[in-house]
Amino acid sequence: MQWNGLSIETLEIFKYSLYVDDGFGVKFTKVYEGQTSYAVVHNLQPSVAYTFYVTASNFNGEGSPSDLV
Repeated sequence: MQWNGLSIETLEIFKYSLYVDDGFGVKFTKVYEGQTSYAVVHNLQPSVAYTFYVTASNFNGEGSPSDLV
């Protein structure tokens, strides 16, 4: 999964967090936390439509989630 990082005009980003649902859109779990704007997600099942969102964190804490994809 890859997403667009925030521009340098924003506050310094400490980390990104990527979340994925359980395949039913019910429970989201954090599957990545780090400084890159991409992550490899393991243990996904074939023929299941997963939903993802990403957040960014700075000294104010974790920001609002992105749109669901």
